[in-house]
Amino acid sequence: MRIAMFTDTYEPQVNGVVTMVRLLKEQLVAAGHDVFIFTVSHPKAKLEEGVFRYRSYQFPWEKQHRVASPMVFREAEEKVLELKVDLIHTHTMIVMGYIGNIIAGRRGIPSINTYHTLMEDYVHYIPFFNNFLKELVIDQTKRFCNKHNAVIVPSEKVKKLLKNYGVSTEIEVIPNGIELNHFGKRCSEQEKQSFRTRWGIPKDAAVMVFVGRLGKEKGVEFLIDNFAKIEKKYPNTYLMIVGDGPEKKNLISQAKTLKLQKKVIFTGYLKWPEEVSLAYQAGDFFVIASHTETFGVVLVEAMANGIPVVAYHDEAFDNIVVDGLNGYLVEQKEELYKGMDLLLSSRELRKKLGDTAREMAKKFSIENHVNRVLQLYQHVIGEK
Repeated sequence: MRIAMFTDTYEPQVNGVVTMVRLLKEQLVAAGHDVFIFTVSHPKAKLEEGVFRYRSYQFPWEKQHRVASPMVFREAEEKVLELKVDLIHTHTMIVMGYIGNIIAGRRGIPSINTYHTLMEDYVHYIPFFNNFLKELVIDQTKRFCNKHNAVIVPSEKVKKLLKNYGVSTEIEVIPNGIELNHFGKRCSEQEKQSFRTRWGIPKDAAVMVFVGRLGKEKGVEFLIDNFAKIEKKYPNTYLMIVGDGPEKKNLISQAKTLKLQKKVIFTGYLKWPEEVSLAYQAGDFFVIASHTETFGVVLVEAMANGIPVVAYHDEAFDNIVVDGLNGYLVEQKEELYKGMDLLLSSRELRKKLGDTAREMAKKFSIENHVNRVLQLYQHVIGEK
């Protein structure tokens, strides 16, 4: 099978969409399929076989993102025809995603979209007209999805949302997957202690870990506020925040205001997956306050590394976290400290829930994900 993937974000950018596109490509190629990536140009990009990059510009309000020029349409279409692709798979709903969708329609090529991101929750990055933009995004999402033969979503939450938008095309729930051979590898006690020492964390301290983009939609400020509440009861406790993003300066300032600058550790981006896996295992449990997730890959990564989870009860996490079994779900972001308290109160409980979490993560392998995506590819091509 020859598959063209269209995405507005790809390496060297670091985010969940990039990770899933890369993993899907690698697994499909390993299975004998030909995969071609159509994406934006990037000043730090390396040459990669099968990756075609098109003229793009820096996004005005989010400097790490880039937007393709719509003028590259003809060039991209000619390349698709030259490659004789069997199916187009779009991963974003910006310029490159639209180009892939239009080419599929014009040339009668079967197409699938994976709806990775709740776009309406990101309109705050464009100043002014937020309410208007939100309605526009919802309308465009419906139109965009309905022009595909099928749409992949990672959770029932997203399927329900798209149905409410008016999406009528086939919607298939396929949970995301991770590389268990990377995140399931156990680090030595020496490696974990060296990692803690690197960031000034004592050996006997309890460590909460967050991994993700530092954007407003991730709710990291709630993690710091809840940590401030629980740190008074458990003073030998640290919060490690792994990642970067536009809210980093505000979050550092928040920690200083709360006099927690020595207890809230900002690592920035770490090498994936080696250092990220080490960060999970050097911690005692994972914490997250986001309500904009479509699935929650970072929760599965944490679980695969043997640590339990404390999360705001987002519907996207329902198939991942079972309250009291591999972590705790809290109904109010302001009350995350209650779940933190339960795990900080008992090392034995942390280990018990962490061991269960490691076992539960096994069903979310990238192999399972890719097998189901391939089945959908074959179904859509067969229908066409």
